[in-house]
Amino acid sequence: MKKTFYSLLTAVALLGATSCSNDEATLKGTSDEATVTITAELPAFAQSRAFSDGLSADDLSYGVYEVAEDGSTTLRFTGESSFGNSLSTTVNLRLITGKTYDVVFWAQNAAADCYTVTWGETSPTMKVDYAKAALNNDNFDAFFTKISFTVTADMSTSAVLTRPFSQINVGTNDLVAYSKALGMADGEIAEITTAMTVKTPYTMLDLSTGEASEPNATDVVFEAKARPENEVFPISGYEYLAMAYVLQGLDDDSPNADIVLEFADPAGNPIQPITVAQAPLERNYRTNIYGSLLTSATSVTVTKDPEYLTPDHNILISTPAELTAAINAGGEYTLVNDLNVSTNLVPQANTSIDLNGHSLNMGTKRLAVYNGLTVKFSNGTISNSHTSYSGQTALKVGNKEQDKSTLILEDVTVNTPNNLSAIGIDYKSDLTLKNCDIKSYGYAVATNASTPDLEDHDIIIDGSTLSGISPVLLNTPNTRLTMTNSTVNGSNHGVIMRGGSAKISDCELNVDVDGHGTDWSDLYSDVLWADGNRVKLAAIVMGNRTKSAYRYPTDVTLENVKLNIVNASDNSFPNAYIWANPEEGNGVSLTIDDATKSQMSGGKGLEVGNVENVLINGAAPTQAGVQ
Repeated sequence: MKKTFYSLLTAVALLGATSCSNDEATLKGTSDEATVTITAELPAFAQSRAFSDGLSADDLSYGVYEVAEDGSTTLRFTGESSFGNSLSTTVNLRLITGKTYDVVFWAQNAAADCYTVTWGETSPTMKVDYAKAALNNDNFDAFFTKISFTVTADMSTSAVLTRPFSQINVGTNDLVAYSKALGMADGEIAEITTAMTVKTPYTMLDLSTGEASEPNATDVVFEAKARPENEVFPISGYEYLAMAYVLQGLDDDSPNADIVLEFADPAGNPIQPITVAQAPLERNYRTNIYGSLLTSATSVTVTKDPEYLTPDHNILISTPAELTAAINAGGEYTLVNDLNVSTNLVPQANTSIDLNGHSLNMGTKRLAVYNGLTVKFSNGTISNSHTSYSGQTALKVGNKEQDKSTLILEDVTVNTPNNLSAIGIDYKSDLTLKNCDIKSYGYAVATNASTPDLEDHDIIIDGSTLSGISPVLLNTPNTRLTMTNSTVNGSNHGVIMRGGSAKISDCELNVDVDGHGTDWSDLYSDVLWADGNRVKLAAIVMGNRTKSAYRYPTDVTLENVKLNIVNASDNSFPNAYIWANPEEGNGVSLTIDDATKSQMSGGKGLEVGNVENVLINGAAPTQAGVQ
């Protein structure tokens, strides 16, 4: 390992000698000193595996930085130690009481000359030279951490180091079949070589903050190597072809990368290469690329294992069968291509699927989340072409008399142009939409009022757009809607609150009545309302006008909400409309701020159909009509 040390004039009188295990490194020249004993530990969870067992990173170096009151740091001294074929070692420091210190550790194999550590005056860095790295060599495994503390007396603490890399593993299950195809005798295995290209990984690591920077100027090419021997591939049934370490950013800064694998037979003849587009890479994770790589380049799966423990994070899915298996097993997954589904999807375990920019085409089938599970989709499109208006929804969450289920959509577009509802919410169930675009024929989001006593929903809509005839229909008493920074585009209604509570903030509710004659503005003005959205037309409708159904309260808060009637020939449509149930406790309570009142356009404003059992900002209106 190459180390660069800055010369510090301010530290000349204070620097102690370089420390080895159980020796003491000290700040000289003061009587107010204490001994700080630090046990540096490498991860112990992978000791059973030769690759990444941690034992190759035998050399430990560290820098002690004094932290000033303004948070700035100054290097006081550095030291070195050794793990001695163990996963822990002890470092003793003599430090000044009353002062705060950062101690930064870096552990690596002494032969790994691809790493250069610089103990800078204010912060340490590590630089990777990939030209000096190679495939299939565990000597390039390395670890780091920083601990901070204030010295008050003699003390002991620990420092657990972690990898700043993702480990890329390549495995196949067709070595025997491929060897036989080459004409080799039984028991003989062809000597396959593998080269790997990774798109511009990071090269610089700030050892104090953990931030990675400076992507490699070009794609990193690891030269072809023979497959590693006596190593156990992380996925049972597969044999290693290659392994590499690649520097990664922090958890929220780990870009995916294209990986190209090039294989060659014993004569050096190339085998069909494989490109894994946007492979998920993350610090301290294993990215396992595996399949029948030598004989079937289309059969590739990728597993990203958290902290080298269990394979339950981001397994790549390329076929409907793999998707079904994934939702049955649970865990976190990523699509690698568009999928056309021919069966209903009913997850059997908690599941998170990153659509990875791809489309999940459901046809006439549905996704149904039951049995108290939490299911999340992100970063892509879900489409449904069902033409039934009999209650079938593209996505459904909740099942009768079962534990509360949850559906989460984040950065997802849902297209259901022919379906009555995009997302149906039943029984005990919750829904979260974040940065989504929900496009439906009828309802984008709707609850089921057939069994109101069993309904219990928390619905969160943030940064999303919902479109349909009546995009949001909530009609049960125990429904709680929180909508922020979202846009609702309807042709009859924006939001219908026939029950439950809603807080809508910083949103825009639009009803485009183009094609509706003025007679549409009188629909349901003088008659009882029916089921579903057969209610008065407005950007938001609150309450009910029925004899027997929907007899429960509605509570709505509007803060900085734009209520727009678009393409109206006159101002005959209300922007907001209230009709309350007459029974005590089952009326409508509306809290509306001045910003909302001033942003009603194209309509006649807030209209109250009946004054009985209605409160607006805590006061009962004195008469029906526009308020």
